[in-house]
Amino acid sequence: MSEEKINLNSIEAFRAYEGKLLFTSNHFDMTSEAIKGFCTSVGNNEWIHWDDDRCAETPHLGAIVMPSFMAPSLLSQLFFEKAEVDWNKLGGLFRGVDNYRLHAPVRAGDKLYLKMNIEKIEEKRKGIAVHYGLEYFVVGRDEKPCQTGTFIIRYWEL
Repeated sequence: MSEEKINLNSIEAFRAYEGKLLFTSNHFDMTSEAIKGFCTSVGNNEWIHWDDDRCAETPHLGAIVMPSFMAPSLLSQLFFEKAEVDWNKLGGLFRGVDNYRLHAPVRAGDKLYLKMNIEKIEEKRKGIAVHYGLEYFVVGRDEKPCQTGTFIIRYWEL
């Protein structure tokens, strides 16, 4: 049985989550193949993302490391696994990222999850700007997030 998605099909639906946890994602594996595929797509050739042997021999690494901008690129997929927006009722436009930080490396073989909340909602002349708070965690590591940040998306009713 599939999990029911959060319905965000109106401006009021977003307001109901302001200051609250929106969802916690399912756990997902960060694989060497995923890291290398992402790096290929963005032209990143740094050895810490490619050289399994060298990384395994480097004590503070242990395995290839996920590029810090890979986690934000997963946001759309993780969001729409848990929430739905009816684009026939709402328009949406990505506005930016605030204070995105890498706090700890994510290695090939780690299992991750995302906690997303709505930090605040700004009223706009037409519609709202939603500030989503993001915290990525590595399963089995300490309770601190490995990456944090805020994504801002503007919504308006059609």
